[in-house]
Amino acid sequence: MKYCASVIVFFAFFMVPALSGAADFSVYSELDMAASFLQSFFERFDAKQVSFNVSKPFKLGVLKRFPVEIGFLMCEPERTPELVEELESFFISDTSLRVSSLAIFSSADVRQDGKVIVKMIMSANIFCSPAADEVKRFFPNDELKEILKRAKFEPGVQFQQSQEEIDIWLKSLRVISEKKSKWVFQFDGYAKNYEALKATTNSISASSGISDFVFPTTSQTTYSKLPFLIFAGTASLIK
Repeated sequence: MKYCASVIVFFAFFMVPALSGAADFSVYSELDMAASFLQSFFERFDAKQVSFNVSKPFKLGVLKRFPVEIGFLMCEPERTPELVEELESFFISDTSLRVSSLAIFSSADVRQDGKVIVKMIMSANIFCSPAADEVKRFFPNDELKEILKRAKFEPGVQFQQSQEEIDIWLKSLRVISEKKSKWVFQFDGYAKNYEALKATTNSISASSGISDFVFPTTSQTTYSKLPFLIFAGTASLIK
């Protein structure tokens, strides 16, 4: 599918720390199978402009851990939990992958079919060892799925008409690990009103372990000539 010329939020590249001494996969022969898998994998999710940056490995005995940063464009961000699940199920030639953080940014661009294009920046670790598949999965994928069921990246207004099925929609969402057992969710976007925002976050809390929703910034605004609430907030999860 053809994407329109991207008008992506440029500063999004700088919201995730850059890897020190980053290189591409070709520098490390151990990552040949991972590179081949990942290229075909992102094609299946119709991702575009996929980039990989790999840092020098950390070694612990025979285990090698390569920090990697993956950037790409895609539509249907609600498929992100499926994407993460498949990535973390990968195990070929003693190589596995675990996601450590994720950031999703909405853009001002749309695909020809009207779908909003989002930019994703994913931090992960590629493990190389006969026991690589035994590395524990920490990423809160089920909780991310609950958020993306209720908070969309598609706007809740179309042709100056409110979309009844979308109460809140996001401009950005970050899932960041403070420790292996504690995760922070940072988000900002629009809501039809404060009551809709509160109802949505209460629903997310009830169906997941995410708690402590805090909205230090809320204000009234107009979106496509209709009144809305603009918000920024955080939540946390102990796994």
